Amino acid sequence: MKDHSPIRIRLRGTQGNPTAIGARVTVHIAGMPDQTAEIHAGGGYLSQDTPELFFGFGSADAPTCEVAVRWPDGADTAPPDAGSSRCGDAWPMTH
Repeated sequence: MKDHSPIRIRLRGTQGNPTAIGARVTVHIAGMPDQTAEIHAGGGYLSQDTPELFFGFGSADAPTCEVAVRWPDGADTAPPDAGSSRCGDAWPMTH
């Protein structure tokens, strides 16, 4: 059975920016275009966006993923197990 759960990434930023506003996450899955999303504040009048980012991988059967983060200060990081994790896994990432 195929698991079509999205990739869920939650970032934890620095003391002055704990929700990592401005961080950009790129997910690479072989055979698919790269997907990129950015954490931003607010979403409209009296609303708030979720601090998590979600990425889909279509009908692929739980492929492995490469995840990279560009933090607001320009630093780049990736999860310690990037490239070996299943796409359905959730990654909490800290700067």
